[in-house]
Amino acid sequence: MTETFARRIKDDIARFIADPTREGLQNLIRYVGGEFDHYELKEAWPELPKVARTTLAIANSGGGVVIFGIRDASLEPVGLESFMAKQQVYDVFAQFIPGPLLNEITLLDFDYKDSGYSPLRGKLVQVLTIPDMPHLLPFVCEGEWTHDDAHVRRASIYVRHGTQTREVNYDQLQALLARRVGATVPDGKLDDLGVQLAQLHALYVANQRASHPECWTSTEPDASSVPDPQLSTYLADLISQKQQGISKLLGLDTTQSG
Repeated sequence: MTETFARRIKDDIARFIADPTREGLQNLIRYVGGEFDHYELKEAWPELPKVARTTLAIANSGGGVVIFGIRDASLEPVGLESFMAKQQVYDVFAQFIPGPLLNEITLLDFDYKDSGYSPLRGKLVQVLTIPDMPHLLPFVCEGEWTHDDAHVRRASIYVRHGTQTREVNYDQLQALLARRVGATVPDGKLDDLGVQLAQLHALYVANQRASHPECWTSTEPDASSVPDPQLSTYLADLISQKQQGISKLLGLDTTQSG
């Protein structure tokens, strides 16, 4: 799969998630040539904790879809015997998937009894749509589940690697954090963030000097071993203001502070 083709397919999936139509899903099933990071096929529903793990991995990898009723090996639409109950899915997912992500996941039912595309005609298909939410990365698994050789681990971060779901490694975690910073810091503000953090660090150091002068060498010019409460209070106020400014720059909620 060339980069151009992969980009086009990802864009097609994103358009389907934004506007999930029968025709859009039919085109994905018809033209996407197999699984990859954003596109998972299931002939039938496996254990729901496994699906939750895959969902977390796709969410951490840019969003995508899981389609149920398609045979992975042959890409043949075999259909489901019946639709999985949405409430059952969400009740299990709530044990593993953080609320902000769970609230944005959608399970869609498609009945192709009158499809013009003959391989789909008469088939039932369900689709999980998983949005790309880089400003909330990474999504961490909240539950634990083990069955035979299958395991879903609490506090793990899952990502997609081709057709596989894996726990994140160091480089992948750095990439996730970089995506979050890129999504939460406005364009052109990354340099400003570095300046703001350097200024905050300088304020911390100055406040330590004012509060605990005995920790600093007395050979420095104008060094004093007497704490300066007035200066320390002033610097503490500056530190608070600087912290709030950085939080706003990152688009973080400052209402919970204090």
